[in-house]
Amino acid sequence: MDCGNLCPANTFGEDCVQKCACKNGASCSPENGSCNCTAGWVGILCDRPCDDKFYGKDCEGKCKCYNNAACHPQNGTCTCAAGFTGMLCQDRCRKGFYGNGCNQRCNCVEENTVDCDFTTGYCNCKPEWRGIRCETKCPEGLYGKDCHLHCECMHNSSCDPTTGSCVCAKGWESSDCSQPCKEGWYGLGCREKCPEKIN
Repeated sequence: MDCGNLCPANTFGEDCVQKCACKNGASCSPENGSCNCTAGWVGILCDRPCDDKFYGKDCEGKCKCYNNAACHPQNGTCTCAAGFTGMLCQDRCRKGFYGNGCNQRCNCVEENTVDCDFTTGYCNCKPEWRGIRCETKCPEGLYGKDCHLHCECMHNSSCDPTTGSCVCAKGWESSDCSQPCKEGWYGLGCREKCPEKIN
């Protein structure tokens, strides 16, 4: 054999009879079969991708991605987790959007919603609202987050849907609307004075 010629691709050693075992596009030394890994791969056979935070030739590049974004092992580009965007995934989705690529529009009833989860699109309702889109008010007699708290108001008085504090019906007062107006007073909040009796 002519010693001036290199072995054909994927072979090495004396008379080029041994097969290279390199993986992932790595080249093989024609003398001893050692692998020269392509960007993004390491190991004797170039069969292991770079660790999470590294990329490139010999995995010497340090990834710069934020917010648990995946870093491409060959070129270091960032693949953002749901809810994030930007070259380095440094930005949260803008208000009203969520999900992968921040392309999905929130479907919450905005005036009844505290916020829309930027990763899942879940509508976080204001205390007196419920439903998938925060479209439903609490049923009568209930208040608070998810409408699980029971109002303590008596005599057909209503209950503030956020705090549960009582708005007493006409003729009643006290924190739970259990007391009638004091003598000489009537109406909402017992604020109206009864007319004087004429003798």
